[in-house]
Amino acid sequence: MDGIFARLPNELVQEVFVHAAAADTQTALALAQVASWVNALVEPLIYDTIVLPTSKAVKSFVTTLAHKPAGFAPSRVRHLGVFALGPVDAIDRAIDACKGVESLACGFSLPGYHSVRGSTAVQSLACPREQHLLGLACRDGWDIGLVSPTITHLRIHLSSEQNARLASLSKPDADPDANPGADDFGWGHLASLTALTHLAVVFRPSPSCPATAVLKPIMALLAQTGPAP
Repeated sequence: MDGIFARLPNELVQEVFVHAAAADTQTALALAQVASWVNALVEPLIYDTIVLPTSKAVKSFVTTLAHKPAGFAPSRVRHLGVFALGPVDAIDRAIDACKGVESLACGFSLPGYHSVRGSTAVQSLACPREQHLLGLACRDGWDIGLVSPTITHLRIHLSSEQNARLASLSKPDADPDANPGADDFGWGHLASLTALTHLAVVFRPSPSCPATAVLKPIMALLAQTGPAP
């Protein structure tokens, strides 16, 4: 190795590469091409957090993993975010391959995914602690089976349509039992997540759906689960 790096101790060169790779993904990818020992050094950083924003990215990631050892993705990928509309089969393969993730962000239609692939891949994750249901994930409802039972931190984003539904359910004279779709959000099912300690519900308040509207189902959920230890 030429230049200033040739005069530095190997340990210091490694520290420089690790810091540079951790600061910028493109730098990490460039460093991975320098030499095999540098690739081994920065590759864990490249795959620690994987964000797949497009269908092309999902398919490319699945293709890349097909050329890696079987234990590569489970041991390297700690955080996975999928925000592509599809293809559903490729999304399922990506989730199934990354069984060791600590956090999973879902930005695709959960009902659409569930109807094609079920919930096996999510339920087979080793021990995720954090899951985010973002964007399109909850727009048309969601299934509790698509939340891992080991989740301690769950974030749910409600769509504008769900905001309107939430507003109607929050009215003092509302009768949720009179409408079979009253639990569109799966509030009651959240009680089955016995490891859950933190719940964040993100929605856009409006005059018809104030911030207090979300309190009613959350208070009902707390009543089911009992006081926190």
